Amino acid sequence: MLVFDYGMLRACRRAIQLKQSDVAQVLHCTAATISNIENGKVQLKADDLACLAELYQQNVNDFYVERLE
Repeated sequence: MLVFDYGMLRACRRAIQLKQSDVAQVLHCTAATISNIENGKVQLKADDLACLAELYQQNVNDFYVERLE
């Protein structure tokens, strides 16, 4: 089973030295919303995920990990 790794969003953002407010401007939301997304409290829409993957220079599939049962 694949599980979305919300923590990787934070790691990728930090790796390119962006603030949550920088990402919020790109997604047209608030920094608090980005925080909630990175903490897994808010689901990320597919088009927003694609936008973040492009911004972070990642493949969308890189944000998924296999969970062992």
